[in-house]
Amino acid sequence: MLKALPKPSANVEVQIQSVNALSSASLWVEASVARYSAGTWHDSREVVHWNGASWRRVAASAYGYYLPAAVPDGHGGWWSAGYQSQATSMTYVLHGTRGHWAKVGLPPAKSGYRLDVTGIANVPGARTAYAVANEVSKATGLGYGVILTLTY
Repeated sequence: MLKALPKPSANVEVQIQSVNALSSASLWVEASVARYSAGTWHDSREVVHWNGASWRRVAASAYGYYLPAAVPDGHGGWWSAGYQSQATSMTYVLHGTRGHWAKVGLPPAKSGYRLDVTGIANVPGARTAYAVANEVSKATGLGYGVILTLTY
């Protein structure tokens, strides 16, 4: 168990969701933490970083927060779908360079649908990436896949 994450118990569930290793001394891990309170489970996302000596929790406002699920852009930067509520349509993905994340706008989902980006892949040697997403009906929960082109 990673010491920077809550200890699992009857009222706390911790599941590792993704990892990104920049080196043996820079490991970024995303966990889903569910806490049971007042008869309901409440989910949150926590990110921790291994610096080669110890684990530390990463604040949501920190650059590294989006690195566990990020993919390299081939030019020293990163792509991440970020962590957005599944109740709303995603309107952007994140492109990280030089320690900062910039929002890259996505086309709007069609009326009555929400857009959920599930992955991003960079084209080696190019300044193009592709995002795979699903447009999901707000009424039925059914959807279909789309591929979006991102240029930078």
